[in-house]
Amino acid sequence: MDWTMFFEELIGMILPLLGSILAAVASVAAIKIKRMIESQATDETKSLIVGKVITFIDQTMRNATNSDKLNAALRTTHEWLSERNISVSDTELKILIESAVNAAHHGLRGTENAAAAIDD
Repeated sequence: MDWTMFFEELIGMILPLLGSILAAVASVAAIKIKRMIESQATDETKSLIVGKVITFIDQTMRNATNSDKLNAALRTTHEWLSERNISVSDTELKILIESAVNAAHHGLRGTENAAAAIDD
């Protein structure tokens, strides 16, 4: 058998296998990229909704206690996210809300009073 024929047959067997492997790797990569993009979009949606709820609660519950405001924000945000089929844990929701409130305080008071805003 000639070496040239041997390599031609070997390449003829290996190329289809390599094509299948590359296709599988490309599929897995595409799925991971899609999930990453969807996750990022979901996180942005969560932050946007929480921000709007915080503004709403601040406008409509000015005289309420902080505890009542937090409970209303938790309930309203959870309901709004559920309507969009976005799942969120109670812990994540509390963190998002507290972060949004803290950011709102910083925005209202300016960076020079940021330490005072945290103590409130």
